[in-house]
Parts: sequence; structure tokens; C-alpha cells
Amino acid sequence: MSLKLVRTVDTSALDVVAESNHRIANHLAMIAGLMRSQGARIFEKQQTMTGREVQLTLEEFAARLETVARVHRMLSQSDDGDPVDVDAYLRSIAERMLSSLSLAGEMKLHCDLRASCVLSSEKAITLGLLVGELVTNAVKYAHPAGVAGIISVEASTTRDGILINVSDDGVGLPEGLDPLEGGGMGLRIIQALTAKLGGTISFENDGLGLSCTLLVPHGKVGLRAVS
Repeated sequence: MSLKLVRTVDTSALDVVAESNHRIANHLAMIAGLMRSQGARIFEKQQTMTGREVQLTLEEFAARLETVARVHRMLSQSDDGDPVDVDAYLRSIAERMLSSLSLAGEMKLHCDLRASCVLSSEKAITLGLLVGELVTNAVKYAHPAGVAGIISVEASTTRDGILINVSDDGVGLPEGLDPLEGGGMGLRIIQALTAKLGGTISFENDGLGLSCTLLVPHGKVGLRAVS
């Protein structure tokens, strides 16, 4: 009597892994493109950078890679692409960006996260990168003199979708700059990621800091309320 061993393969799980790997590869390619673009701009302008500026630039890209790695880790530990808790995820992103980019005592983080919903894993990386860029801009430009400041990250759900606000108590935008039309690489990345999410973003510059408000419709990212 002979025994025949048969190994069954869960094709649905394999499909999730394949799709996850495809999304990760796309985001890594995007980050590599950003690095090349930034390097080209520095070379073309013959830009001289201080040691601190070089450190910040490298930390920005390291934080972007960590955002991708964090979600990939979440997905790899799940057999069916479990959704991501928005509140915990945004807090993790904001805290990591701040600790990477801010010297001790420079900036403090205030979080008021009451979205109470989960995000489809396929959009988690994009949202994480976007919030990371907003926090990065606040760290870099809110207080150019290096004084202590506060960055606030808030999230809530509305009838229209998830509402995320990142604000600071700094100097605001330079006079005459329209963040939807001009600005540096950070603002262009923010606009591109917002479009990828199918959302809208607005900037309020009232002289008491800069407030960036992102609205992403429910249907665009697979948001679902949790009890």
C-alpha cells in the first residue's frame, strides 16, 4: 500500500501576496524616482548643502522607505490582506517622521485621531506617504529659526470620507506662494499622492501657522468603520 502526499495551495492567499508585492514594487520605484529627481535638481542648481540639510534629505527618503516597509510587514503577516487601522497607523507614521527629522526639543507632536475606521491595505502606503510628507514639511519649514513648536495631526470621519488635518504653529507659507500651483518637491509629491487617492487638499495660511486639510472619499480607499 502506497501513500500519496498531496499539497494543496491556497490560490487566494497567493493572489494577495502577488498583488501586495506588485504594489510594494511600484512604491519603491516611485521613491527611487524621487531620489534621482532630487539629485538631478541639486546638481543642476549647483546647490551647496549644509551637513544638516544633507542629513534631513537622507532621513526623508529613509522615512519613506520605512513607511513602505511598515505596510509590507503588516500585509506579509496576514493571509488575506487585513485592513489597516487608520488611527494607529497615522500615529505611527507621524511619530516616526518626527523622531527621524526633528532634533530633541525642536518639535512636539499632538495627535487627535478619532477616525475609528480601517483602511484598505492597497491604499495604506499612499496615505502613509502623504501624511509623512505633510509632517516632513512642517518639521522643515514651520520654524526656520529652530525654536520649539508643535505639529498637530488630527483625523475624523465625515459623511463624505476621512478628514485628516496636519497643522503647525510656525511662520506659514512664503508670501505669494500658492501651494497648489508652485512650491518645491515636497508640495509636488503631496499633490501627486492626493490625486492618486482621489482626494482633495486645502491649505490655510493665516499667519499663525499652516494648516493642511485632506479629504479622501470613502469609496476611494475602502474605508470601513470599526466598533
